Amino acid sequence: MRFDEHLNEFKQSMLIVIVPFLVITGFAFIVSKFLIRWMVAFYGLDAVQIVTLTPWESIQTEIRVAVSIGTVFVLPLLIFMLYRFSYTAIPEKIKKQAKIFFIFALLLTIIGLILGLTVFARIILNTMVHYNIYTPMWSIYSIVGFIITITTAMILIPQTIIIMPLIDKLGFNLINLKKYRAFIFVGVLIITGFLTPPDLLSQILLTIPLYGSFEIGLLLCKGGTENGIRDN
Repeated sequence: MRFDEHLNEFKQSMLIVIVPFLVITGFAFIVSKFLIRWMVAFYGLDAVQIVTLTPWESIQTEIRVAVSIGTVFVLPLLIFMLYRFSYTAIPEKIKKQAKIFFIFALLLTIIGLILGLTVFARIILNTMVHYNIYTPMWSIYSIVGFIITITTAMILIPQTIIIMPLIDKLGFNLINLKKYRAFIFVGVLIITGFLTPPDLLSQILLTIPLYGSFEIGLLLCKGGTENGIRDN
């Protein structure tokens, strides 16, 4: 298949992802006020005085909730479309391994998402509420940002630690990423800057485990295998 055909196939795959993302995000924005009220009740934040600190914070929070919900719903579809797009480029002898790898990545994503949203974010928020001896006054934007941060960490950290050695085993020789540590660290900083609320502490709390998981995954890499792509 020629490059332009690959490019057109990729565009079509992304269109299949973007259209449902926009539809789900739009619907989620319409019901976002209800979702935020439900979120406050679900995470046990009744004792918290929830405020908005800027004129635009309410609508910013609604947009962020809507985009997050849209992302959550299309993430499995995105992983599947990326797998389908790359399937033809994968050598025949490792296609079975690649299929298992993508299924495993999808399962890890779903498990991390559920645990992050329903377990860890709830436990941490409740602990912080009860630990505070004063009446907590939190902005709704920071609460939503915190939940997104915890959930993102639960999705990406185990993915990185477990999947990096699996990719390396397929023969991609990820051990060479040691040369690009500085660039990867900057990339992690940029990503966490978008994912976290606008405060340095939240960014640091997400950057450290994310980059740490990359280093752990790198330690587990063996430099590819004799059956991998490197030998083709």
